[in-house]
Amino acid sequence: MAVAHVTIRDANMSYHEYGSGYPLVFVHSFLWDSHVWDRQITYFSKRYRCIALDLWGHGESDTRTEREIPIEVITQDVWTFLQTLGIDSCIFAGLSLGGMIGMRLAHQHPDFFKGMLIFDSYLGAESEEKKQEYFPMIAAVEESEFFAPEFVQMIARYFFSPTTYTTQPDLVTDFERRLASIPFLRVPTVTAVGRGVYGRPSFLEELKDIKVPTLYLSGEDDVPRPVHESKEMAAITPGASYISIPDGGYVACLEQGSFVNKQIEPFIERVLGVRGQGQDVA
Repeated sequence: MAVAHVTIRDANMSYHEYGSGYPLVFVHSFLWDSHVWDRQITYFSKRYRCIALDLWGHGESDTRTEREIPIEVITQDVWTFLQTLGIDSCIFAGLSLGGMIGMRLAHQHPDFFKGMLIFDSYLGAESEEKKQEYFPMIAAVEESEFFAPEFVQMIARYFFSPTTYTTQPDLVTDFERRLASIPFLRVPTVTAVGRGVYGRPSFLEELKDIKVPTLYLSGEDDVPRPVHESKEMAAITPGASYISIPDGGYVACLEQGSFVNKQIEPFIERVLGVRGQGQDVA
């Protein structure tokens, strides 16, 4: 369907909606947009109502004026988004930043969510080493007002498995094109979101109180969010489980879509108490 919008704090947050049935809500990571979930939506929209939103400055959502958007503010904005759509409950899938948002929402509103699918995320604070690497990059992009080719290629190396470069080079090319084409007017909002992501406080202690069924997944080749982080969170979160994704990087949900769909489908069926049907063609 065509892009739709919800007005939040005097700005429009865009989303795409496909299919019908029980809602599955998908929230992307920093520097991506709703298209990172294309392979999940292609498959699950045959049986479920799939809603994929774009965070501020990403995809087709509006820009904002803040120089930093704290993760707590983004979390509240996503909650407002869900309430505005009139959703009574859902299963939430979050990639990296999306996962950080999802687990905060699960902690705040445990009765609203049937399940949490957390991909390549980390609820702890960013390490000082990574802050010293990421914040200068954000400042350089903000100053230049665009993503220079050297930045684009470097970021892509962070995000994709080496296997993807040889087996699915079009995924890399498409991401590089999208990142390089971000208009200069959007760059301040994108960097404001980045500051909120990398300046976030730790949320690990709160994971001990999570009551929502949770499945953590991460690509075996993920560099920004290595496997041990997801395993750490799974060990803290009551009743949570963990799945490793072979030949997957930071965006394993896209790189290994068919494998991921087959892993998360039983979880979705279990928390909803239903049996699925059909075969994965994504």
